Amino acid sequence: MLRRLFFPFGWSAPTKVALILFLSALYVYLPVFTLYLQSNGLSLLQVNSLWGILMAALFLAEVPTGLLADRIGRARSVQLALFCQLIGELLFLFGDGYPAYVLAAVAGGIGFAFSSGSAEALVYDWLLVRGREGEMSRAMGYINAAHRLAQLVAFSAGGWLAMGLTPERFRLGIAFTAGLVGVSWLVAFSLHDERPVQDAEGKPSPLQLLRDGVGLLRANRPFLALALLSVFTLPLGDYLLTLYQPHFVAVRVPPVWLGLGMALGSLVGVVASSNAWRLERWLGTRRALLLAAGLPGLLYLLFAGMGLPVPTVLLFVLLIGSFGLKEPLFSAHLNSHIPSHNRATLLSLISMGTSFYDALMGLVIGGAADTFGLIPTFVLMGCLVLAATLIFRSGAVSPRLQSESQFPDPNGNNQSQKPDADLRRNL
Repeated sequence: MLRRLFFPFGWSAPTKVALILFLSALYVYLPVFTLYLQSNGLSLLQVNSLWGILMAALFLAEVPTGLLADRIGRARSVQLALFCQLIGELLFLFGDGYPAYVLAAVAGGIGFAFSSGSAEALVYDWLLVRGREGEMSRAMGYINAAHRLAQLVAFSAGGWLAMGLTPERFRLGIAFTAGLVGVSWLVAFSLHDERPVQDAEGKPSPLQLLRDGVGLLRANRPFLALALLSVFTLPLGDYLLTLYQPHFVAVRVPPVWLGLGMALGSLVGVVASSNAWRLERWLGTRRALLLAAGLPGLLYLLFAGMGLPVPTVLLFVLLIGSFGLKEPLFSAHLNSHIPSHNRATLLSLISMGTSFYDALMGLVIGGAADTFGLIPTFVLMGCLVLAATLIFRSGAVSPRLQSESQFPDPNGNNQSQKPDADLRRNL
């Protein structure tokens, strides 16, 4: 029973990716991140700039790393991602001064870009080879739950670090995180591509991969609508995490709930992610996708309207938890439209669009918070999510494709309706 609960896919690609993401997401020092950097002489402007530098590196590296993943293989890309992340953590641990931390942010951004499409593509191909692509939402829910569980553990451990507020304890937390990233990097060497990477002569060039991806977005209207729905219903969680703290203070929420609320929200997110695939069975594809996309918007509006401590905390926990529904469902349907040869490229293109929209909304939300206050800003965030759900709702009716036999071969040959010999050997 416990084995089925914790290892529903056995010791396979989904399980390994879940373990890798769990270990590499245990950032126990995040709750004291700013304090540590200030103790090393950084100003608040420099501290805030590091996040912007990381996001800029992530944005610029998204498509190049996706193209490289389709050339060298998704397993190698995951290994490179974790290597870059490890370098970033070591620079952060042993670096001295702002320039070292800038390098750490760049390394981290490139690492996150390497993993953004390649891990997901690797999992989908593992399922596809076995004729189990219909389980993608369940697999991604399992992986997303592992990631959220890591956040829960990290927030809890971060409270212990915050008790001392000494440089030694700060460094211990960073060293602990770096060590676990190193372990996840070693685990990544057990991954392998289900579809061996072809020789360079038989593989499309990076430019051709990019053209194929853009061509598919233009030609496949249901896929484009689904991608737009995915991008513009971003729940804007990064900005919620910077705004909820002064809002809690304003409505007189006890300080202990600043951390405990996040921990409970992460726990609800674990449950939501691991069970997101059930929504499609209960509600059908259209309703499940629209609910996953629009629910955070509705909860933002309710959160903004509550002026009492208990309902505010309860809605905050539900809001954080609701973020776990979207990724598993959308991942399954987006991947069903993408041929294997440029899966990582297209996923990176979509991720780049999401990063651009996220950065743009940061300016809008920051300006709204300064000008109009917190409650109108939460209303704005909810309206943005709900409006995007309504505008791009046609993306929620796209039928899931059953096999890759519906796609043309990248070299121009017609594909058989049955798996080829390589696939049969892997079944």
